[in-house]
Amino acid sequence: MSEKFTVIIDEFSKSSLAIGLLITPMVLSIASFIFSIYLSRRHLDAIMEALITSRFLIVWGAGWGRQGWVGGIILITKVAGIFVMPTVHIRYGEVDAIEIRDFPRHLKRLLIIYVVMVAVSIVWAAFMVLLFKL
Repeated sequence: MSEKFTVIIDEFSKSSLAIGLLITPMVLSIASFIFSIYLSRRHLDAIMEALITSRFLIVWGAGWGRQGWVGGIILITKVAGIFVMPTVHIRYGEVDAIEIRDFPRHLKRLLIIYVVMVAVSIVWAAFMVLLFKL
């Protein structure tokens, strides 16, 4: 690399913009964690009722549901994963296609928001690591 390019990178890495770009994925991760706690406390029962014949929730829902906030977060994350790739979970028999189709829109929207928050924070963090490693 040229000396001028190295100086620019060094100055940028010490700037407040660089610090903000590095802190943002952490803030997003914390926000998604808090949002998952909110979903597990406020909407987990409605989600469980909407997916009443789900094989996963029948087997694991009762056990994880009694494990406090950790179990609630695990269940919310699993259900959010079901809505990201529903055809895979339908094919494996974990959920019924009718339940996915009839799932309440407001709950589906909240789960998609959760998944997007997690995905953006992971991609952003990976991009920043790559940027600063180069």
